[in-house]
Amino acid sequence: MIRAKLKKIVLGFAVAMSLIVGNVTTVDATSLQLTVQSFNVTIGNSFKVTIKATDVAGRVSVSTSNGSVSSSSLWIDNNTSTVTVTPSATGKCTVTVKSVDTTDYNTEEPVTLTKSVSVNVLAKTTTPTPTPTPTTPTAPVKSSVSTLSSLSVVGHDLNVEFNSSTKEYNVSVAADVEKITINAAPTDSKASVSGTGEKTISEGDNNFEVVCMAENGSKSTYKINVHRKLEPLVFLTYGTATLGVVRDFKNVSIPDDYSEEPVTVSDQEITGFYAKNIARNLVYLEDEQGQESWYVVADNEIVTEISAATLLGLNGYIITVPAELIDIEGCTPAIIEIDDREVPGWTFDEEQFSDYRLIYYMDEAGNEDIYQYELSQNTLQIWEGSTISNEQYSAMISQVDNLESSLQTYTYATYGLGGALGLGALLMLIKSRKSRSLKKQSI
Repeated sequence: MIRAKLKKIVLGFAVAMSLIVGNVTTVDATSLQLTVQSFNVTIGNSFKVTIKATDVAGRVSVSTSNGSVSSSSLWIDNNTSTVTVTPSATGKCTVTVKSVDTTDYNTEEPVTLTKSVSVNVLAKTTTPTPTPTPTTPTAPVKSSVSTLSSLSVVGHDLNVEFNSSTKEYNVSVAADVEKITINAAPTDSKASVSGTGEKTISEGDNNFEVVCMAENGSKSTYKINVHRKLEPLVFLTYGTATLGVVRDFKNVSIPDDYSEEPVTVSDQEITGFYAKNIARNLVYLEDEQGQESWYVVADNEIVTEISAATLLGLNGYIITVPAELIDIEGCTPAIIEIDDREVPGWTFDEEQFSDYRLIYYMDEAGNEDIYQYELSQNTLQIWEGSTISNEQYSAMISQVDNLESSLQTYTYATYGLGGALGLGALLMLIKSRKSRSLKKQSI
């Protein structure tokens, strides 16, 4: 009985082993593997499917449920192949690979394989085109510059140098000027200018406006006041010159101590002035060239031209040399230049006095004198009739002082009475000279 049980066990084991061996020999190692780069694709785009064959060879078919495939039939030989699939609609796209005529690579037995892979086909994402916002066209900004870059009256000077920010100017012209020309240019080329060109003027004041208009319409106005002198109506004779009596004092600088007072010249009563500081009657005249100046009037006639000056710190007036003083012995009449002013005077004929000059000058109190001008020392002093320098004067004073001391100490001890009298006479002469020189030094 035991033997019968053992036989059954052995028989069962044998059957089991036969089943195991049979299963091993029939294991199918062949396979197909499908892969894609992405499981999502946008409609309109394609995707690739990679087919990997393991231990299988032969022909397979490739199909898709949505769209088209680049190759519907492939030969595989234990290798990797690729096909391109193009979906035709959104949704699901399945690619299927099936055996048509394939065999096991090792046993050469026919095998049937099928493999599928699916991807999602997405619709395109569209970005809505923004609706353009209507805009109102912006007008270009116009220039607001309304200044001038230049302004002038041809042939005449403005009273001040032109500046674009200065809006008013004065111009003075001679009495015989009947027309003027105004020129101007804008700072901005887009601006316009009006009021320029030739202008007719009359005697007295003439007012003109030059307007500069910017591109945007803003304006700047520049004023030019042109004063045309009044023609003289009364004419006087001074030497060989004919002088006109000035009627227009608009641009004349009249000193504060001058008071208006009529004067009579050549039996004609005209506008005059009294200069209190120098106690002189003056008239303001112009020559034939239009040059104006002050003149002194006395005894119904013009006696001299007069011009205020400061020479080497001495305030006074340059005047004409009187006819009776023109000829000075040993001198020649000349125009002397001092402090950049020309003064009537004389030069010395002697070479030893080449550093000296004489001028005729009126001080600020009205005193008229001949002054000695020393070039080397640049000094000015009243001339006493002989030429002596400051150094010479100082040496002379020293000599006089020494002589006075010697006279007091040695008069009776050293000299006789006669000698003392002679020395005393000499001392009186020197003292007299010293007194005159001291007067010269005080000026």
